[in-house]
Amino acid sequence: MGAAGDDRMQGGSDRDVLSGGDGDDTLNGQKDYDTLMGGDGRDRFNSFDSTAVVNELFALPDELFTAIDRVRNG
Repeated sequence: MGAAGDDRMQGGSDRDVLSGGDGDDTLNGQKDYDTLMGGDGRDRFNSFDSTAVVNELFALPDELFTAIDRVRNG
């Protein structure tokens, strides 16, 4: 959780989260369920899969990801 500028996270597993309170935040996710929650519009997101979430307004609860997994896996 970054409260200052230039926060960076490189996640190699699922459910990586970077919560930046200001600009210039970067999340490089290599697996699914990567989330970037930025307080402004200068955040960068690089993902190697199709299940990335860029959320500028609110944090998504972990229960949501669990529910999605259950629906996908039956």
